[in-house]
Amino acid sequence: MKEKLSVFLCFIWSVIFVLNSVIFAHAQITIQNVQLADVTPTGFSVVWRTSEAAEPGIAFYSDAAGTNRVFMETEIRTFPLRGGDPEIVDEYQQENRREMMQNSAKQLGLMKIAVNGLQPETTYFYKIFAQGDVGGAVWWPDVDTASVTTTRENAFVSDSKQLLITLVDNTGGLDATGWIVTASTAETLFPVTSFVGDGAGENQAYVNLNQFFNAGGENWAPSGAKEVLLTVMSADPGQVEHTEILDFSENFFVSTVYPVTIDMTGVNDADGDGLPDDVENMPTSCTSASDADSDDDGLPDGVEDANQNGVVDPGETDPCNADTDGDGIQDGTEQGVSVPVPDPDGDGPLLGTDTDVFIPDADPASTTDPLEDDCDDDGLPDGTEDADQNGSVESGETDPNDPDTDGDGYDDGDEFFTGSDPLNWYSYPGVTFVELKEGYNMIAIPEDVMYMPDLLEWMPVIGDSNEIEKVMVYDASAGAFVTMVPEDPDNESFILQGGEGLIVYALTDKLIQFTTVLDASVDLHQGFNLIGIASPPVSDSSAYQLLSALGQDNVASVQRYSPETGVFETAGYTADGQIVGVDFSIVPGEAYFVYMRQEVLDFRF
Repeated sequence: MKEKLSVFLCFIWSVIFVLNSVIFAHAQITIQNVQLADVTPTGFSVVWRTSEAAEPGIAFYSDAAGTNRVFMETEIRTFPLRGGDPEIVDEYQQENRREMMQNSAKQLGLMKIAVNGLQPETTYFYKIFAQGDVGGAVWWPDVDTASVTTTRENAFVSDSKQLLITLVDNTGGLDATGWIVTASTAETLFPVTSFVGDGAGENQAYVNLNQFFNAGGENWAPSGAKEVLLTVMSADPGQVEHTEILDFSENFFVSTVYPVTIDMTGVNDADGDGLPDDVENMPTSCTSASDADSDDDGLPDGVEDANQNGVVDPGETDPCNADTDGDGIQDGTEQGVSVPVPDPDGDGPLLGTDTDVFIPDADPASTTDPLEDDCDDDGLPDGTEDADQNGSVESGETDPNDPDTDGDGYDDGDEFFTGSDPLNWYSYPGVTFVELKEGYNMIAIPEDVMYMPDLLEWMPVIGDSNEIEKVMVYDASAGAFVTMVPEDPDNESFILQGGEGLIVYALTDKLIQFTTVLDASVDLHQGFNLIGIASPPVSDSSAYQLLSALGQDNVASVQRYSPETGVFETAGYTADGQIVGVDFSIVPGEAYFVYMRQEVLDFRF
């Protein structure tokens, strides 16, 4: 007998221990993600998630501290539904479908409780609770109460949109029964909610945006493009967010139904640019979830942010900077893009490339690096060489992929910064010293004059009024000399072509330094000419060689002035074709009188 009693007592203690363990385990139920929602003049809802299956409940209090519970004549519904699946006609099947949705939500721990029958613009204090299958209820908040103030009375909204949200995934086996979808905006007080399948088909949710209220407690009456954040509370603890941009009109529309698809794999990309919406909606992101090409450079945002992480990493162009390397050419143009990113929805709120900003590549076959501002390392930014920044090497432009566009052996940058012409093989950097002696001098400007074509601009280089008395240049078209006096406002312009000789009357000795060379061709007219030769073919070129190059049928003589001796030195042809006279050196920076028997155009020595 004692042995049986001992076994019985052990059994009783075992049962008590198991029951206590069960009660203790279920007492650990948690409430999280509480949201006040669907607030209207006469009611509201609360949605939340529990750690396990539970029944939701709510209690009201007369004070914020929650010391005095009150019982009101209100309608309280747990797992409230509008009507179920509209495609089900049979009432019995519909009832079964509603029960299945409610039970699924309960088992998933997706709680929703709705309260109706309240007064407008009135504040109510409440606590929610979740009752597990075993054990006591868990209350929220732990201390004091939560409160809600109902909104004003409903008003007319001209463009009342309804969202029909379809949930999809890539498995084909999605079952979203009992899930909750919430919709919210930055301009409205509380989200609106709906169970998946309630008022819509399988894996669909119906949301009425007319139930939004603004900060003033009135119905939200939007105009223009607005972002609506849709959040799916699913079986997983996490939730999927999707931003939809809707275009609201001030014109009257009757309950416009707007279809929305949410990919439950979590990759939602409203503008189709390759960047997920959740990345573009991060606070640190500079791109827009509604603009496929945020910087309008012709490249989709997701192409520029190649790993789609919302950060400009090494090797990536900046989707918010049309010219990442700052060279003056847009990223898309540098990569050969000639067609803009299309507008994803035509006249809708989504945007593609702004064609007023984008510069299409006029030569897609040639590209430059959008991360390198000087692709050919010649010292000139790509956008300086491609002056109109259209991706094509056109007349008057150097090639951003060729450091020596004219092939003269000098980099384009060296020529540009010294003043020579990087597009002219005969123009190149080189130092020439021209020595002026007091009195009469015959000199030439050896530099490329394309950047300073007017002799007036060269006068300060030659000398000021303390150094130079006057400068004379021969105008072949007029057959007369033009005289300029330093700092004389009455001087008239004279446009140089290159290769002209100058007569300079110096008041003192002076050395002039020139930094570029233009081996210019000259037009030699019948009779008198005054020319300079900037770059003789060899360093010991002479008058005899110049005469031979011109030929006895064309030239009679060539003459220089020697400041050292103060006399003219002449070489020329005799009647029988013999070259006679002084075979003086042809020196860069000197000028020569050339007497022609007949015209020779475009002569280059």
